[in-house]
Amino acid sequence: ICWVLEHVDCPVQVLNETKRLLKPMAPIYLREVFNTILFTDPPSPRLMQIWSEYNQKQIRMGGDPYVGAKIGLLLEQSGFDDVELKIQTQVYDQRQPTARLKMLNYWERLFLSGISHKIIEEEFENLRSNLESIFCFGFAEAKATKPQVLRGLPEL
Repeated sequence: ICWVLEHVDCPVQVLNETKRLLKPMAPIYLREVFNTILFTDPPSPRLMQIWSEYNQKQIRMGGDPYVGAKIGLLLEQSGFDDVELKIQTQVYDQRQPTARLKMLNYWERLFLSGISHKIIEEEFENLRSNLESIFCFGFAEAKATKPQVLRGLPEL
């Protein structure tokens, strides 16, 4: 499950239904946003303000831009076993100029998909043109397994 739970108001229900469909001992893998981790250098207060507004809008629409930090607990609440959660970061700087450019372009399109704003274009152009700029973001990855026997039910 990738980038789904951030858009639903009841992620436990999604995980419960997923668990129902899995065979016993089957793994589940998740990747989700953790929008607290977004960093640019040089700093871009205008871009960070838009990012904050973007996240608040997602919350108002019933989503959760910070669900990545919560998926370990959500998996346990849904009855999964062997839950593993890792918070990951990706940093793009002058060491990998091509990847940095691709990621900046991707994130600019992502920002613009939520709101068309001249500031977004200006700020990303500043990051692209400054070869010493750094762009960093974070997300969460989790793995768990469906129990062999459902809890609370008698074994057959």
